Amino acid sequence: MSTASEDAKIVQAFSRDVNQFKGLVSKVGTSQDSVQLRRQIHSLAETARTKAHDAKRRCEPNAKSKDSATKVQYSRLITQLMNDVKSLTSSENELKLKEREHPTPPQGSRGVGGGGGFSSGTWGDDEPRQNQAQTVQQTQAFDVQVYDETKERAEQLNQLESNMKDLNEMFLEMGTLVADQGEALDLIETNVERAGMSVEHAKEETSKALTLKEKIRKKKGCCIVCTLILLALIGGIIAIIVTQTT
Repeated sequence: MSTASEDAKIVQAFSRDVNQFKGLVSKVGTSQDSVQLRRQIHSLAETARTKAHDAKRRCEPNAKSKDSATKVQYSRLITQLMNDVKSLTSSENELKLKEREHPTPPQGSRGVGGGGGFSSGTWGDDEPRQNQAQTVQQTQAFDVQVYDETKERAEQLNQLESNMKDLNEMFLEMGTLVADQGEALDLIETNVERAGMSVEHAKEETSKALTLKEKIRKKKGCCIVCTLILLALIGGIIAIIVTQTT
């Protein structure tokens, strides 16, 4: 069985991945954008989603524990997990928009000439036909690379949409779980208040019982004294009567 500290570490690791993911997404469409960056972003997204599902799987059973302290602790972990999932979904939406706006990274990030393309000025009228053919081949190869990368981006966007749906469903499930835990916590709080009232009532009843016991003890003492006095009087009367008859 997993411990709270182990599960907390998983949730914290997921939080770190989400923060790193947000930082990388902010670079998309900028001069820091590159094919390697986008691959790193999608790989990190897969890793983060795996950790989110693992954390959810581990925390849900413990959040239904009969132990109130465990239930409160795991309710907090699930709340943190929900917030991070919401943040990840928001960042993935941002990534989706950026990749639609910038299907491929800037050409300069691929190592293609400083200008990011081929200038018409490089083709002089007197340039050898062999160099022109080589340049055309390079251009065609570059176009094929751009097409392949655009196709890959489109597939990644489709996968991203599917993953976002999964995260949204998980977010809704955890929302329901947190709501259930909130009701359970309210019930625990009510029971604690009732227990406190019962303790106060028990104190009052105990105080009354002690007072009543003290009164009974005093009355019992008075009864014993009165009985002794009565017996003494009866004994005295009997002695007087016996003396007079003799």
